[in-house]
Amino acid sequence: MKKINLILIILFAGFSLIAQNNAVDKLFSQYLDNDDFTIVSISGKMLGMLDDSKNDKDVNEINDIISSLKSITILTTEKSPKTFYNEAKDKLYDNDFDELMKIKDKGSNVLFMVRDSNGKTVKELVMLVGEEDNTVLISFIGNIQLNKISKLGKSLNIEGADNLEKLDNNN
Repeated sequence: MKKINLILIILFAGFSLIAQNNAVDKLFSQYLDNDDFTIVSISGKMLGMLDDSKNDKDVNEINDIISSLKSITILTTEKSPKTFYNEAKDKLYDNDFDELMKIKDKGSNVLFMVRDSNGKTVKELVMLVGEEDNTVLISFIGNIQLNKISKLGKSLNIEGADNLEKLDNNN
């Protein structure tokens, strides 16, 4: 019986460490009830419901990209954007995220970070955009091909998503 209890304790401890390890999840949880932040979470089920009946090459390509995603989560604020940008950046660097690219352009700081990458495919892509009047954090989870995700930026009507195109320009 002691062995079973010990195994259960080790398993639960391991699961709790995994659950607490993702910096992005911590940020979303931390600001979930804060009215100064807007949070949008799009599930894989919702992404799968997007209309793919059109036989347009660009639409089909976007649908292929979307079908590889499990979720898109967005966190944005206009309240103390510089403070939030620095906090988010520090948490990402302190966890299992690797910097992919950093861009500073006309008062805008854009940071792309990845987790669990194996070459051209990553499990999570995080884009952090810090500007003077707002900060946007977007997390893409799925089997993401970096050479394709940049095309999604044009079709998403999400503040900051247009920065995804910069991934393609620098590959």
